[in-house]
Amino acid sequence: MKVYKKSFANYSIEDFLLDEDYLDWIVNGKDKNSPWLSRLNSNPILKDRAKEAEHVIRLLSKKEVKKFEYQSDRIKKRIDDYLDSPGKSKGLKGENVQSNRNVVWRWAVAASLAILLSVFLAKDLLFLEKGPVTINNPIQEKNTISGQKLTVHLSDGSRVILNSGSSISYAKYFSDSSRVVRLQGEAFFEVSKNPDRPFRVIAGNTVTEAIGTSFTINSHYNESVNVALLTGKVYVAHFSDKSKVILSPGQMIKSNEGGFNTPLSFGYDIVAWKDNVLIFDNASRREIFESLKKWFGVVFEFKGSFNTKWNYSGRFDNQSLENILRSIGFAEGFNYEIKNKVIVIKSRNTK
Repeated sequence: MKVYKKSFANYSIEDFLLDEDYLDWIVNGKDKNSPWLSRLNSNPILKDRAKEAEHVIRLLSKKEVKKFEYQSDRIKKRIDDYLDSPGKSKGLKGENVQSNRNVVWRWAVAASLAILLSVFLAKDLLFLEKGPVTINNPIQEKNTISGQKLTVHLSDGSRVILNSGSSISYAKYFSDSSRVVRLQGEAFFEVSKNPDRPFRVIAGNTVTEAIGTSFTINSHYNESVNVALLTGKVYVAHFSDKSKVILSPGQMIKSNEGGFNTPLSFGYDIVAWKDNVLIFDNASRREIFESLKKWFGVVFEFKGSFNTKWNYSGRFDNQSLENILRSIGFAEGFNYEIKNKVIVIKSRNTK
């Protein structure tokens, strides 16, 4: 597995990941007497690359690193066998054969690492101490469809309220050292306090860590991730730049491709859904009907011409769809007809 280069100064991140000595040094605790320490301290650029490689290595448990090493050796042997077979190295002599082998080998190891890392992260992102998933500790998945909310009680006493069109996955029983949940969509978390077992939520390109607190996360496909803290304290980390932000109660943060926006304060409307309260604040026609579609799991059809600019505000506490439509229709000038899951909205301007 080890890769040799004429100069360590030319090492790339990939070279560090392929260097057995460096891998052992990281996994075994970074011995202060190792020559790696002096090499990196004497070259700031090299040190930065090494840190990037270390970040990747630490995402893998020791068990997974060993798996990678084993798989890498298997891949290398297969490549060597291929290049040494009759006809495959035709036209290549001496150093050219070895050079070709090294290029293919380095590409294959990089691909192997990427595949292994992606599989590991998908299975258990940033959770380095969790035991293997077994028949007695299977992965649980909970999903909601449009018009549905679901309360989930976790094995540690924590409570999760899933908003409509959302899903979570987690081990049935958490380990003694950490608790991890993966979220797609929107959920409210009320975390049971346990300083010895941090609670982590993986959502989109972020991981939110808490000990005992309550917060909401909104993470839908191809959208940014919003984290809003109600009580306690959370750390929110971003995968792209590895930045970490600490939120205080009443603060919300929004992720983007490169990191986070500046934390902002938020109002009750952000978290009201968990109490079955629907709030509109200067909402447009599109915003209103998109919210009602998700909230009640219905489809809207429109007849007639409508005022293009709506600025509707209102609050509905545990109200039926019919009551909400009656109120909004009075203010914005439309009638409605309910046909099972299809709602026909008719403008009063229609003749």
